Amino acid sequence: MQIQFVWLLFLYVFSASSLCSTATSDDFNYDEALVPQFRLPDPLKTEDGRTVSSAVSWQSIRRPEVLQLFEQHVFGRLPLIDIRLRVRPRERTEIMGGTAIREQQTIYLTDDDTGPSIDILIYIPAKATAPVPAFLGLNFGGNHTVDPDPAIRLPTTWVR
Repeated sequence: MQIQFVWLLFLYVFSASSLCSTATSDDFNYDEALVPQFRLPDPLKTEDGRTVSSAVSWQSIRRPEVLQLFEQHVFGRLPLIDIRLRVRPRERTEIMGGTAIREQQTIYLTDDDTGPSIDILIYIPAKATAPVPAFLGLNFGGNHTVDPDPAIRLPTTWVR
């Protein structure tokens, strides 16, 4: 259940950024020195200044506001197209002396295996009996760059 949420979040981020981009090369700033001073909003303060003090207020008020900020300022809107997600398990192996499980999967965003896809690398505590926290990291260098383990699949897509 938790991993499904992480996938959906990752898919939203990936799909919105890669399928919606309409900016031209003139719209990009490649020099960090030219970025003006800015202040990020407090994730636990609503747009009208109220403090988020419960899971209910996060889910009903602040989370939709944060998603709208990402839509407005970062990724744009997800196109209204039919995305047919398919998951292909690649590996599930106990590692670290049986204390963890490494899963590698490919998520396809279309019916075409040569279309856009996402390679997922997941580490899970082997003895977990309930959902566990997960960190999601975007990686444009390939999953093999996060750990020297030679069993991590090499990407078949272009990377630097």
